[in-house]
Amino acid sequence: MQSYLGLPVYSARLRKVLDKSGFTGIQYLPIRVLRADGTPFDGFAIANILNLLPAMDYKKSDYDLYEDDYFLPARRGKVRGIRKPVLHSTVINGYDIFRLKEYKRYIIVSKRFRDIFVANNFTGYSFHEVYAY
Repeated sequence: MQSYLGLPVYSARLRKVLDKSGFTGIQYLPIRVLRADGTPFDGFAIANILNLLPAMDYKKSDYDLYEDDYFLPARRGKVRGIRKPVLHSTVINGYDIFRLKEYKRYIIVSKRFRDIFVANNFTGYSFHEVYAY
């Protein structure tokens, strides 16, 4: 399921397949989903991705930073957006799903996650390759 907030919302069926496949690092926060007629649609949860890794290679990635005069001082000099991330493979080895510490909204999954997602005909995600060196 997709939302305008960009939160990962997983169905009970997806959660079951991920659990059976041994995926870790996800905390499920149950939510109430309603159909158009107001009846509940059970089993959905926000997937809180717990793995937060400092994996971005700043020299090889294409990204923007908040300007030095940005109105929120805490964000100045931090990653504002990523066009093309390149990752440090030594940091991400062994993880199937994680968020970048440098830009917490960016969720990255392994090929194993993608293959299971596609093989089981799940919807709601699109995937593109991310390079790691």
